[in-house]
Amino acid sequence: FAQEIPLPFDSPIALCARRTGHSLCYADNEYYNMVDLEQASLYQLLPLRQSEEPTPWHVKPLICVIGENEFLILSWTGASALGVFITGEGDPVRGTLEWGSYPKAICLDYPYVTSLLPNETIEIHSVETQSMTQVIPPPTGARAVARLALVASLHGYLVPSTQRSGKLRKVKVGLAR
Repeated sequence: FAQEIPLPFDSPIALCARRTGHSLCYADNEYYNMVDLEQASLYQLLPLRQSEEPTPWHVKPLICVIGENEFLILSWTGASALGVFITGEGDPVRGTLEWGSYPKAICLDYPYVTSLLPNETIEIHSVETQSMTQVIPPPTGARAVARLALVASLHGYLVPSTQRSGKLRKVKVGLAR
């Protein structure tokens, strides 16, 4: 795509953006937005915060590409975080994911979304059923190292920790026929 797409003059700066196909999902400090790169059109999707209540942390936008023409975006509701699956046209698909607190990071290892919560707990949700499949508690003990981030990698993810895979367990995955 080699064209300029004019944004509104009062449009805030994009803080996070992800692209799949002809759709670009980006977030400013107030809303998630979708840009159709073929039609050069822009529309708002969902507020980053659905509550005006102040939080002791900065609610940063989190966008994850799930597949061709599908995104996962997170919004703070005031009591929990809500993950909404949307198409490149902005239509909701699947169900929603919910977290008790707003994640610091999310990664996709299809069919799972892995999230790092502020208390350093890792939660793994199924994209297909939207159910929580595993919770990995934060490291404990004198040698515990803070989990600062999740890093996406080919066919997996990295959790910076001295305990490494000792806290992860295998989960059976059904194969499609």
